[in-house]
Amino acid sequence: MELDKKSKDLGKTLVKLFAKELYIAGLLKEEELSDLEKVGSLIKEYILDHPDGIYMVTDHRETLYKKAKSLIDSNEVELAIVVYVMFFEHSINSVITRALEKKEISKKSKNEILRSANLKAKLTWVLELLELPKFNEKHVKFILQIADQRNAFVHYKFNAYNVNDDKTAPLIEILNEADKSAKYIKTYEARVIYNGKKSTVNKKLSNLGGKP
Repeated sequence: MELDKKSKDLGKTLVKLFAKELYIAGLLKEEELSDLEKVGSLIKEYILDHPDGIYMVTDHRETLYKKAKSLIDSNEVELAIVVYVMFFEHSINSVITRALEKKEISKKSKNEILRSANLKAKLTWVLELLELPKFNEKHVKFILQIADQRNAFVHYKFNAYNVNDDKTAPLIEILNEADKSAKYIKTYEARVIYNGKKSTVNKKLSNLGGKP
């Protein structure tokens, strides 16, 4: 009985995840989010269109975010900056990927865009080309600032410094501001991919079973 319940709960969770992705991709309308029959039909259609199997994407952002916070707590500030910037890059890449997929841009072209455009481009003119909301300039400036610090550590030059100087103090000051931009980019992504209706989407999805 317990196994049956777990199987049912897992099934409901998977259906909810599929429905959410279908909505984000523009294949499911808002009013259809709690329509189990419609969602089931689209899932069957997807499976038939992908006879070689179901494809999933691994999202590392929550792991990166938690790791960055952990590194700050252990005073490993340089590594915390590296991981934080990875979080920011993964996040903006996710936004751009969703937008390109909606425009039915090929995987090859999508990957080339993400590979060729630098972080500044992704936070500015790439979003404009994709007709996405403008990214807050204050957070653009901060993310580029912390990215410069990441680059300085990744491409380490072994320059000497005065032992009386606290070289970590400026980095700690930067990290103290990082969480504000992390929260902003999460809000920005939610606004873009859910069309500003994340709470409505989650409420409707709850009717499919399981927590949204």
